Amino acid sequence: MPSLNRSELARFLSEDLTAAAVMVPINDPIGPDERVIDAHHYLAENKFDLALVSGDRLLVLSQAAAGQAAATTPSRPAGEVAESPRRDRVIERTLPLRQVTSKLRQDRYPLLVVGGDAITHIINVADFAGVAGTAAALMALLTLDLRLNALLLTRADDAWRALNSEQRRSAKKWQRKAAAKHAELESPLNYLSMSTRLQLVRTLGLAEELDLGTEDEHEMLVETRNAAAHGELHDPVAALQATDLAEQLLERLDQAEQEGAWAAGLTSEPALRHSS
Repeated sequence: MPSLNRSELARFLSEDLTAAAVMVPINDPIGPDERVIDAHHYLAENKFDLALVSGDRLLVLSQAAAGQAAATTPSRPAGEVAESPRRDRVIERTLPLRQVTSKLRQDRYPLLVVGGDAITHIINVADFAGVAGTAAALMALLTLDLRLNALLLTRADDAWRALNSEQRRSAKKWQRKAAAKHAELESPLNYLSMSTRLQLVRTLGLAEELDLGTEDEHEMLVETRNAAAHGELHDPVAALQATDLAEQLLERLDQAEQEGAWAAGLTSEPALRHSS
């Protein structure tokens, strides 16, 4: 794995880790003259939060609005109940994933992805379960692990002293295995697990100093990372929460480095062995 510097990571997070990673094609629109009670049944049976409504205007019908209308005026045309989508819910597929997760954490109303002059895809909280959410969470968490490693290498002596004997033995063991393949990295700190890195961040006071999360949040990140690494994430809320928190911490690390909170002269982050 090649070394990554800060600019490369920033480009990855803004250009590659985008809405496109989790968006799914939206279903064909329903007709504006369809009875709202039938539209509601369609949405409920398919577990759709909303559907597009065909016509000259861009309209969406939410399951909630359809249900309310169906209870009082079941024969009312769906087009009369549908509304124009909120501006903050319409996004482009290139929107960085960190902004997607932030939007959904603040408001779970689905995001509509525009392509050309039409809505082509949709993003729900539920889309963070399964393959898409697993991939998104893993990318964010592995990038965070890499950045935490770089931070600890700026305080290598303090970090090494803060480890217990078993953690030191484990790190040196993995370093020796890499050396046997002529691929070792200079510092054994490169061979720590993510959970140990987060522990060091707390022990060295960096979590408080740089606002890098609490112990409970760190445990959640590690649990989600382990679940993602060994199979699909089936809880979309947990996947979204972990992805969002990882991206928040990455932003704080970037800000801290830009403000000079990291050691001077840090220009790149080496590759590292990722373990749970």
